[in-house]
Parts: sequence; C-alpha cells; structure tokens
Amino acid sequence: MRFLAFSDVAQLFDRVHKGSRTFTLRQIQDMPPEIRKCISSVKVKTENLTAGDGAQDTTVEIKLWSKTDALQLGARANGWLKDKVEISAPEEMLSLLDRAKARARGSG
Repeated sequence: MRFLAFSDVAQLFDRVHKGSRTFTLRQIQDMPPEIRKCISSVKVKTENLTAGDGAQDTTVEIKLWSKTDALQLGARANGWLKDKVEISAPEEMLSLLDRAKARARGSG
C-alpha cells in the first residue's frame, strides 16, 4: 500500500519536448512497477473523432485505485484507526460516577 500512498501520476507520462508542456502517455510496460500496481483499469477506445477525415483516433482511459481508501485500509490494518472506542475504569471510579449521577438527579 505504500506505493499507492506515495504514487505520482506524472510517472504515467513522458515529456515529448523538453522545454514545452507536451506530454504523452507511456507504454504500460515502460511505467515503473509501483505505478503499474496503482492502475485499477485501462480502457482503450478507437474511433473517428473528426467526421470526414478518415483518421482513427485512440483514446486511453487509465483509472487508478483510490489513495484515500488505501490509506484508510492501511491505517486500520496497523491499528491507527479505530471504529470502536472502548473505555475502561476501575470499579471505585464507576461507583463514584453512579453516586454523582444519583445526586444530580436529586435522589442521593
């Protein structure tokens, strides 16, 4: 889960021109293994985006696993998050609290 928590989506892309902001998606086999582990699904769609030009355009959609969910599950697994809080107290403390509650209600 560590790789998912610290993943950087920039590792999905290569810079095409060094000085510009033009990027291209890396081939999956060229992505670092820790980034490939973050991929939930890949959809590839080939279609003609501009009518009449006769060219086929390919759209790639990459969905990553949720960082928030992974961090939450990791925190639970390590005991850093608790769904239920248990409080224990010595018997003397409980009887003292019971007497205070009774006094507050006016019956003690």
